[in-house]
Amino acid sequence: MQKCNTPPNSAPLTYQLFLADESLQNPLPLSVPQFSGVISFVGTPISASNQITKFAVQVCDKFGNCQFYDSQPVSIERTTNETLAINDLLRNAKRHHTAGDSIGALSVLGNVLLKQNSILYPLSEKVINDSIEYSRHALELPSQILTDGHLSVVYSVLSNGLLKTNNILIKRKLLALIQRYSQKAVALNTLPKIDTIKSLYSNLMKTFVRTKNQKKSNFTLDLELLEDIRMTFKEIRALAAAQIQLGTVLTLKSESDSDGHTVDNAITQINHYYKVYDVSIRAQFNVNTTVEAKIHFGEEVKQNFSNGWNCGQEMLCQSVVFSITMYPSESPYPVLEKSHKLTPILDIIIHAPNTGKEQIVRGLFKAATFQITITGNATEGGSELTTQCHYFDEKAGVWKRDDVHPLGIAYENVGCWAGHLSSFVVLRTVLGLSADYVIGVLVACLMGVLVFAIMLVFFVQKKREDASRVSPKPIENLPKKTYQNSRYRQPNSIEIQPNPQTILASD
Repeated sequence: MQKCNTPPNSAPLTYQLFLADESLQNPLPLSVPQFSGVISFVGTPISASNQITKFAVQVCDKFGNCQFYDSQPVSIERTTNETLAINDLLRNAKRHHTAGDSIGALSVLGNVLLKQNSILYPLSEKVINDSIEYSRHALELPSQILTDGHLSVVYSVLSNGLLKTNNILIKRKLLALIQRYSQKAVALNTLPKIDTIKSLYSNLMKTFVRTKNQKKSNFTLDLELLEDIRMTFKEIRALAAAQIQLGTVLTLKSESDSDGHTVDNAITQINHYYKVYDVSIRAQFNVNTTVEAKIHFGEEVKQNFSNGWNCGQEMLCQSVVFSITMYPSESPYPVLEKSHKLTPILDIIIHAPNTGKEQIVRGLFKAATFQITITGNATEGGSELTTQCHYFDEKAGVWKRDDVHPLGIAYENVGCWAGHLSSFVVLRTVLGLSADYVIGVLVACLMGVLVFAIMLVFFVQKKREDASRVSPKPIENLPKKTYQNSRYRQPNSIEIQPNPQTILASD
C-alpha cells in the first residue's frame, strides 16, 4: 500500500479495507473499521476476467476526515473447491457473531456475496439468511458501535443480498432491515457516506428490474414488494438530501447491462441551492435513445421555499433541497390496468436541508410544469384511448389524474402541469370518466339536492310566518254574519248600524 502521513493531533486513526476493482461503480467494504493498520480478511473477492483486481484502504482521523489509498494491481487465484471455501467463511462468520461482533460477521459474509454469480441455491439462501440474522442482532444490541464505516458494511451486505435471491419474502426482509438501519442512523446522527449511498442506490434500483429468467408476475403482481422498494428509496434519498453541500448537485445512478450495452434503471438528481430553480435530467433508455425531462417550478413554489422558509427546525431555513428521479423503463410502481405507458415515470420532491425531510406541496394553482420524452407509441389504441397525465397516490396505491393537466404533444415530447408535487407519468388510457370523477359528481349532485330542499323548506316556512303575521285577529262578541263579513271591510272604515226600531208608514 502507499504510505500515508499522520497529521499531528489527528490520532486515533481508523483503517478499513475496500475492494476498488475498476469494474465496480463504487468501492465495496471488505472489513469493518479498525485501529490497527494491519488488516486481515478471509475469502476470495470478485475479480475481473483476467483475475487482476485492486484494493484500497480508507484512513480516517478523529475528526472524520477520510482518504483512500489504492494498492497496486493484485493477482487473485481461484479456489479449487468453492463450496468448501464458502462453508469455511460461514463458520468464520459464526465465530464472529458468537463473540459479539455481528457486523464483523457480516463483513465475512460480504466476501461471499461479492462473488459474481458463483453461489448456487441452497448455499446462497444460507448466506443471506445468516446475514439477516446477524443484522437484526447488531441492530438490537445496545452496545453495538455504529459508525459510517459499519453502515457501509451493513448496506453492502444487505443490498447485495437483494441481487442474489428471487425469493420475495427474503427481499422484503432485507428491505425492512435497510429501512431500520437508516432510521437508526438518523436517530444517532451518524449518516452513511455518499459513496455508501451510491452503492446502496445502485443495488436497490436493480431489484425491480426483471432478468430474462424471471417471470413478470414476480414484480408487477406483488404490490407489497414494490411498496417496500419505494419506502426504502425514500429513506436513503433523505439520507443523501440531509448531507449534500450547499451549491452542489448529487447524481445517483443505477445501471444494467442490456445486450452488451449499458442502460439506466433509474437516475436521481439532488440539488441544494438558496432557491428552487428549473432543472432538467437525462437518462439512457436503450442503446439508441436518450430520454430527457425538463421541470419548471411554479412561482408559488419558488416563493414559498426562499427567503427563510419554515422547515420545521429551530431556525428558518435559508436554502432548499429538491430532487428529481427518472425511471426510464421499469419502475417500482404498479401498472395501471387497461393503459399504455407513454413516458418514463418522473418523481419531483422538495426536502428540508440538514434533515432531508420531505416537504408536502399540494393545493397550489401550478406547482410544476414538466416536459418529458415520449418512449411509447403516441397513437396506441387509436381513438379508443386518450392521452392523460397521472400522478401516484401513495396512500391509495393507485394512479390518479385529478389536479394533473396535459399541455399537449410536440416534437416527440409531452407536457403536463400539476398543482402539487409527486410521481408523474403520461398514459394512454380508455376514454370515459374515472371512478373518482364519477363519485365526485354524485356527491356534488346530492349536495345540490340537499341544499335545494333546505331552501325550499325555509321558503315555505317563511310564507307561513308572513301569512299568520298579516291576517287580522277575529273580533269577538259580534254576530256570526257580521264577523264573517268583517274581513272584507277596510281596516279604518266606519260602519253605520241600522236602527232596530220598526216604523210603519201609511198614505
